Amino acid sequence: GRSDRDRRAVARVRAGRAWIEGATYWARVRDEIGFDYGTFREENIARSRHFGVEAQVSMPPVQGLSGSLSFAWTRATFDGGDNDGKQINNVPERIAFARASYEHGYRGSVTFEVQHVSRQWVNEDNSTPLPDYTLVHAGVTQAAGPVELFGSVRNLADKKYATLGYVVLDAVYFPAAERSFSAGMRMRFGS
Repeated sequence: GRSDRDRRAVARVRAGRAWIEGATYWARVRDEIGFDYGTFREENIARSRHFGVEAQVSMPPVQGLSGSLSFAWTRATFDGGDNDGKQINNVPERIAFARASYEHGYRGSVTFEVQHVSRQWVNEDNSTPLPDYTLVHAGVTQAAGPVELFGSVRNLADKKYATLGYVVLDAVYFPAAERSFSAGMRMRFGS
């Protein structure tokens, strides 16, 4: 789509050892294209308004422990038509994220992340919600000379959830990934 107007404001301040960052944005879009999961076609949803606030607090390492908290609130709404003022389907209104990491003295780290997504709708009239979900992820790294071993587990609790849905006669949800593992090795060359 084309943006008629677009406004942004960003701020970053230091509070003791922590950094606090924030941003807000506003845009009005015309000729926006959306994907209709019920018909599997792209459609022109005409006009929309987008307004959001994002904030993050991050802490640099203190005795190996660091972390961050972030939050995003997004209002992406239809501008006109039958669904005027309703949240655009499959666009989450709130996302919260937390990360904690510990780097030990033997060139390795352990990281935990938690993500919460809420207030999504599977249809344009906002009558059928997409269930909220919370995910936990974990990762480890260990360096030995120029080699670094790493591994991670996504969706540690094996949560059943969906990030997309649509309504034909009943709500249909696209299942997201179950618990997954990855592992590997990286090598650094040069300085």
